[in-house]
Amino acid sequence: MYVDCQSGTICYTLDYQLIFFAKLCGVIIIYFMKDYIIAWVLTGLMTLAGLFAVGFAIGIIGAITGSISDPNQLEQSGAFNVLVMIAMAIINFFAFKFTVKKFVVKD
Repeated sequence: MYVDCQSGTICYTLDYQLIFFAKLCGVIIIYFMKDYIIAWVLTGLMTLAGLFAVGFAIGIIGAITGSISDPNQLEQSGAFNVLVMIAMAIINFFAFKFTVKKFVVKD
């Protein structure tokens, strides 16, 4: 938008109209996708929290039994890596299921 100095009228140019339309569409898309974005972020956060809980539980079990003498010992174990991958898949599945029921599917 600019003001014509000679006539004093406000004129809209095509560029400003396109920018306004793009901003408007972006706001509309974000408005309609708000629940999906919240569900996606919460799925990630719940997965990280679940992995933290799994690591905490394994650490507590290792501390109680005294079987872990070196903290880096678990990182080099193939079984631990497989356990974490399986736990992540299970946690992510239930986190996704929860967030879809809570935010996406509205009854």
